[in-house]
Parts: sequence; C-alpha cells; structure tokens
Amino acid sequence: MNKYVIVLTAFVGGLLIGGVAGYSIDYMIINELNNEIKSLNSLISYIVPLVESMESRLKEMSGKLNETLRELENLSENYQISSNATEYEEKFRWLSDLIYDLQMDGTDKNQKNGYLYDDEHFARDLEDYLEGKGYNVSIIIAFYLPDNLSWDIVLKVTKSPDYFVFVNPQTDGIVTYNYDGNGDGTVETINNPNISTVSLWMQHLVNTSSGNDGEYLLFEFDDYESVKLADTRVYQTYEDLMRDLEEDKTDQQEYVEDTHDCDDFARELEDALEKKGYRVTIKLVYWMEKGELQGHAINDVYLEDGKVVTIEPQTDEDVTSKYDGDGDGSVETAWDVGLIRLNIWLTGFEYWGKWPTRGTDGKYLIFEYDDFDDIPIDLD
Repeated sequence: MNKYVIVLTAFVGGLLIGGVAGYSIDYMIINELNNEIKSLNSLISYIVPLVESMESRLKEMSGKLNETLRELENLSENYQISSNATEYEEKFRWLSDLIYDLQMDGTDKNQKNGYLYDDEHFARDLEDYLEGKGYNVSIIIAFYLPDNLSWDIVLKVTKSPDYFVFVNPQTDGIVTYNYDGNGDGTVETINNPNISTVSLWMQHLVNTSSGNDGEYLLFEFDDYESVKLADTRVYQTYEDLMRDLEEDKTDQQEYVEDTHDCDDFARELEDALEKKGYRVTIKLVYWMEKGELQGHAINDVYLEDGKVVTIEPQTDEDVTSKYDGDGDGSVETAWDVGLIRLNIWLTGFEYWGKWPTRGTDGKYLIFEYDDFDDIPIDLD
C-alpha cells in the first residue's frame, strides 16, 4: 500500500477517534453541568422559603420593636417634664423587666390550630406565665367594626393605677396605643361587665360603629377564668369515645332503686369522661307510657366535627337514635331550664289533654344541662 495512503488513512482514523472521544467528553461535561444545575435549583427552592420566613420574622420583630420604642419614648418624655424623676425611673425599670420576661416566655412560639389553640389560648397561657412572675394581669377583649364585627384578645399588665401596658400575646409586642381609639393618649376599658352591660354596649357598637374608646369597645376582666373563652375540652372521634367507654367502669356499678339509679350513673359517667377532657352533658328524658309520666337520665358527648352522641351510662350503648322522637336524625332538647319553667313544662306534658304542651322531640320531653349540679330539681 502506498505510504501516503497509509498516512492519510491513519490521519482520518485519528480524526474520527478524536471526534468520538471529544463527543463523549462533551456529553459527560454537559451531564455534569445538568446535575449541578439541578442541585442549585434544589438549594434555591430550599433557601427561598427560609429567606421569606426570615423576612416575615424581621417585619414582626420590627413592629414589636417600634411599639416598645414608642412606649419607652413616652416614658422618656414624661421623665424630662416630670418633677418626680424617681417615679419614671421605676416605670422604666418595670417596663424593661416586663420586656425581658416576655422575651423569655415561649407562648408566642406556639402555632395556631383552629379552635384547639387560638387567640384566647395564647392569652390564657401568657396570663398564667406573667402572673407566675408576679405581674398584675387582666384580659382585654377589644371589639371593633372595620366591615364585620371583629375582636382582638390582648393582656393588660398593670404596674399602678396610672400606668399599664397592653401586650399582644401572640407576638409579645407592646400595643397599648393601638387601642387608643379616640386619640386622647389613654385607653379606657369597661371593667368586669355583666351580661346586661355587654349586651347594651355591643348593640351600641353595631348601631354606631363606636365603642367606649373611639372605634374600640374594650371589656376588661380581672382573670381569664371569669371570661372562659377557651374551650379546653377535647373533641375526639367516635372510635376514641367507644374505646374510653370500654375502659370506664361506670356501667359495672350496681343499680339500686332510689339509691344508685339512672341519675347517679349519668353523674358518674359525666365525671369520668370529663376527667379525660370530653365535653359531657346530662339529659333528663320524660315520656308518657300508659298514662304515666316516665323519666330517665342519660348523657350527651360532644365529638369532633360537631357530632353529638347520646350514651346510656348503665350500658355504654349509643342510644342516639332511640331518643330521636320525631325521626329527623337529631335529638332536640331544652337547655338549662330553671325550676319554675321546668315544672310548668312537666305539668303540661303530663296533662297535655288539659295543657297544650308537647315534647321537645316527638314523644320525648328532654332537658339538657352542662353539669349535673345545674339541674334545679332533686332527682333522688
């Protein structure tokens, strides 16, 4: 073979081999770059939410800082114009201690969870914490009408009759002047109102869009327990209830007529389930049988999603459908009926030929009470 042909063949073969190798190397580089890009995209998708969360947290901290600085500036101004410097020094130290204790508390780190942990639960827990530190704390419910009726729940921490601050229990921010509705530099509250007072002021707010302090209607209560906003009971599933009833021993007690009968079983089951956190009520059921008035005591248990189950405390059976007298799928009751009205209802029910009274649910007349002790008649 001609040597030139050999050389040419070798040259072309080298180009081909080099091209394939080059292509293989280029492909590997591109593949590696794609993997790096995917890693970077994954890292970016992880970092972006963190940055957004940090930005949100910084805004929240900025708001808290601004409110706190405003309160400190107010103290500073008062200090400069006051002849009683010691008084403002004491207020400054007190506020500084409060801010420190708020930072040490973890209530604001809790997560909202619908009715299980909401605004009122933040207030309750922070109140308990601050009272444990020796602070004088009360609950403020602030109603207002931007469009629809709205309300906030904050704490009032008082140093002296002439000095206090409002604290947002979800952020630990000092928010006193947010609720100075008429802008006069003070925040007025209505202390420990009764139902009548609350009703009158709420009506005024709805009709005029103004409360006792400008746009705000502020009710103050000495203690959270006097308001009882938070529902600390648990609303579990039907399966949870059946399991707990299986473990409970109330149904195994001996029935003794007039001594340990239906109302005693109902009271004992109420106590047992309430210790487990359930919301349990007492039902007094009346019906006519062969011309005679009959009565029985049972329990209602309130579960998640609004489900209500009627339980026979002597057997742990679900008897909801049994007392659905009109067959509409629910059991209608009369709530918290007092002594006089209850006796009128029973008299009319027993003698409805003479009195046009009917049952609350078909043939059944049913009274329901939140607690056994609320029943106005002696069942023994």
